[in-house]
Amino acid sequence: MLRLHLGGHYWTLRYTVLAEFEKNAQFSSPWVEISTLSLVGVLLFFITLAYISARRNAGMAQHLSKSLQQSERRFRRLFENTPVAYLALDIQGCMLDFNPQLCTLLGYTADELQGKKLFELMAPESRQVFEFKLQMLDHYGTMETELSLSRKSGHLLTVILDARLQKNKSGQSIVNCILTNITERKQAEIKLQLAARVFSEAHEGITISDADGTIIDVNPTFSAITGYPHDEMIGKNHRIMKSGRHDKDFYRALWHSLQTNGHWQGEIWDRKKNGELYVVNLTISAMRNQNGEIVNYLGLFSDITQAKLQHQKLEKLAHYDALTDLPNRILFSDRFNQALAHCKRDKTMLGVVYMDLDGFKQVNGNLGHDAGDQLLIEVAGRLKSCLREGDTVSRLGGDEFALLMSSIESRAHCELALQRIHHAISEPYTIGGQSVKIGISSSVTLYPLDKSDPNFLLRHADQAMYRAKQQGTNRFEFFQANEH
Repeated sequence: MLRLHLGGHYWTLRYTVLAEFEKNAQFSSPWVEISTLSLVGVLLFFITLAYISARRNAGMAQHLSKSLQQSERRFRRLFENTPVAYLALDIQGCMLDFNPQLCTLLGYTADELQGKKLFELMAPESRQVFEFKLQMLDHYGTMETELSLSRKSGHLLTVILDARLQKNKSGQSIVNCILTNITERKQAEIKLQLAARVFSEAHEGITISDADGTIIDVNPTFSAITGYPHDEMIGKNHRIMKSGRHDKDFYRALWHSLQTNGHWQGEIWDRKKNGELYVVNLTISAMRNQNGEIVNYLGLFSDITQAKLQHQKLEKLAHYDALTDLPNRILFSDRFNQALAHCKRDKTMLGVVYMDLDGFKQVNGNLGHDAGDQLLIEVAGRLKSCLREGDTVSRLGGDEFALLMSSIESRAHCELALQRIHHAISEPYTIGGQSVKIGISSSVTLYPLDKSDPNFLLRHADQAMYRAKQQGTNRFEFFQANEH
């Protein structure tokens, strides 16, 4: 029997020498003891190794347990402090665990969310999609879907849910989810989509140019108005549509307004691809970056050609005689005032002439009103051809006309002009296949020799007509002061 001290413990080793072994042994008793001790030493060696290994394994297990606990604490801190919303669900969609960010996202407290089903927070259309994908999770193991969730306040959120199916230690299926709030991004996408629809469906033409005026985009209405296809305009400059109606000062003022005020608005004439001129009501806005530098120009225009032509037509009807296209009384009065101002400024005379056709009533009665109208048109054309730039001829009504002859230097100068007019009017006309001849009687007063106002000047010219008619046809007379 041996007593040993090993690893802080006492060990007793009992051994027995078999009689048969000792009887048959070929070596003496000392060798037997030596052999026995050797065997004991080997046994002790292996026992020691086993003990050391056991202690080492116990230490490793303790270390692993401690590391696992530290890892779990780190994971929990990460789980609770990460800016991303985490959520663990069972396979029925019931909330098992979640982090504070989910509470912040949804506006609920942790107690209010505990045990709640995610379905309860979903919009109806999202609930159907999520139920279907949750059923398919067993097959695919992962899913990603866009959901609309309702916050406690009632406001809707749009989130992307990334989910992965895992098993816990007990074999229970757990759906681990990450929720990413994309509400602002979704709203921005909606705004972009709306802007794109406005751009493509607007009834106004829209152009976007860079800082140099090079076109980078146009909408379909632009192409419909101008005749230029979209692809043909990209990279081009607006100069290709110039009408030639505006001078350099016009464009210089336009660009100055853009640079100083950031916008320009007005009417501008352009040319379509087929060469047709058109007028638009155009607004150009300068778009700046964060540094205040102009990076783009946005042009918005509508075609007002027809409205413009209609306005011009109405204006013409208001100021011109519908038959002869000569200025009517309204426009004649305006021109009268302008001519008087010009006369005063240049210190010249103004001839105010009143005219009446001789023989017109006979033509109108014998050949009909259509022939009479045609004759009036012909007379108007001849009167206009006799006048100089700055002179005005107006049809007052019937066969009566009025003339404003500016820059008259003398009475003789006025007489020469009247003779030329009378000669032109008295030439034969061909009306309805027939030759027609008429004359004209004129009376004239000269301003400032006659210093009356415009109404009286024309009336004085009309008074002198009586003497002209008494003298016969195709004659003219000057107003005399004693005719007041």
